[in-house]
Amino acid sequence: MTQHSYMMIENHEQLKAVSDPFRSHILTMLVERAYTGQQLAKTLEVPRSKVHYALHELEKNKFIKVVHKEEKKSVVQKFLKPWQKATFLANN
Repeated sequence: MTQHSYMMIENHEQLKAVSDPFRSHILTMLVERAYTGQQLAKTLEVPRSKVHYALHELEKNKFIKVVHKEEKKSVVQKFLKPWQKATFLANN
């Protein structure tokens, strides 16, 4: 999957999703390399539920996408990356 150059934030929900410091930190980490939710939770030393909620909000608002899936012990691990390299606020 190709990573786009940029994304324009066009609505309040998108702005809200990316303005949270924790989600913003996760998004920054995902720019560097693909992670699973479990890997992020372990690296950040936070509960998986907190990471999965943040990932859900970022995915719902089109900031991240699944780039690779692996099955490990009958559990499907989803590796995530941002859709874009940079995000801008639309001037509406």
